Parts: sequence; structure tokens; C-alpha cells
Amino acid sequence: MGGDWKRWWLDAYLGMTGKRISTPADALYVGLGTHYISSGNLGSLKEALLATPLYISHILLQLIMMAEWAKEALTGLGKGAPFLLSLTKEHFSRVASAHANSDSTLSSLSGVMKTEYRIALRSSLRNDFAEGVYAVLVDKDQKPKRNPPSLEDVNPREVGALFEPLAPQTKELKV
Repeated sequence: MGGDWKRWWLDAYLGMTGKRISTPADALYVGLGTHYISSGNLGSLKEALLATPLYISHILLQLIMMAEWAKEALTGLGKGAPFLLSLTKEHFSRVASAHANSDSTLSSLSGVMKTEYRIALRSSLRNDFAEGVYAVLVDKDQKPKRNPPSLEDVNPREVGALFEPLAPQTKELKV
């Protein structure tokens, strides 16, 4: 379960912040690689390794990368719409829980796609995205007026309602 939890956490982080694994530091941090150094720094790396025991260098490098990554994650989360952050977290939690239950709708790709279709339809009726764009492109203050304004103000029932089957007059996704 440890590996699955780490994968869930990574997926949730990427989904909620909109970040990508696009740098060597990101790839190392999430376990897609074990070492990286640019070719221009090979000489100085060799000198440092000869002067310092390897395990100390490795620990220091890992700590620096974790601190930078955590700072970026908090910044990204702080920019997100509270309702959409709650929705993304709930969706990833439900999918992770469904992994152990093969009877769940979310245990199959088609079930996940149908659920995401419902979420997309209902989310498009909210003003979260439009408000964020407006704050960046029109107001240019980078301060969208979020509704609800904080994570504590998000109503879990409103989030849960986005997962429910669509009304009979609205067609479900056919996969």
C-alpha cells in the first residue's frame, strides 16, 4: 500500500496544483530517477565527492530538493480555488479507495471516465475557472474572489453532489 499511497499523493498534488514533472529535480523527488547532474557540473561534483563522504552529500541534496518542492507545492495550492481543490482531493480519495474494491464504479477506467464527465459538466456551471481567469487577465491583480473563499467554507455535500448520476434528461458518457 505504501507505493500506492505515494502514487495517489503524487497524482493528487499534480491534479490540484496543475504542476508537471518537468525538471530533473521533480523526477528525482517523485522517484522517477535516482541521480541527476548536468554535464557542466560533472567536474565540480567529482571534486565534492572526493572531499565529502557520499552519504552526507546525498542527504543534503535530498533536503534541498524537498524544501524547494514543498515551497512550490504550497504556493500552487494557495492559488487554487478552494472548491476545486476539495473536489480534486475527494475524487482522488474515491479512486484510491475504489482500487481495493472491484465492485466500485471507480475501479475501472470507464467508471472513472464517466465520473469525470459528470464532474466536468457540473464544474463548468460554477464560476471558479472564469473568476481565476478574470483576476489574471482583466483585473490583473492575481486575486480571484473565490466562492467559497476558503477550504474550511467548502460544503462537502456540494462536492459530493458532483459525483452523483446525471439527471435522466442529461445523457451519461458512453464508454
